[in-house]
Amino acid sequence: MLIETEMNCSDIRWSVPVPVRTAKGRKIDVGGPQEALNVLTMDWPKDERGEHYERARKLCMAVMGRRVPAETMRDDFIEACLEAGVYSA
Repeated sequence: MLIETEMNCSDIRWSVPVPVRTAKGRKIDVGGPQEALNVLTMDWPKDERGEHYERARKLCMAVMGRRVPAETMRDDFIEACLEAGVYSA
């Protein structure tokens, strides 16, 4: 099940997608905060939810609420991916 929000946030995109290997082993390119939040919530390794994970998750919600610029939190998502070992560059 994908996370849906009250506003359409699928139009909020990063200039460069983030390559991720999900907990299920799929390689995907995450193109923005809504996709990132879905990965963090649905496809993240359960044992890899550290400090960067929590920050990225909160910032995704802030971006979707249009309180934070999308590009600003992209680096935080990458840090969470590196922390969990799921970054797939």
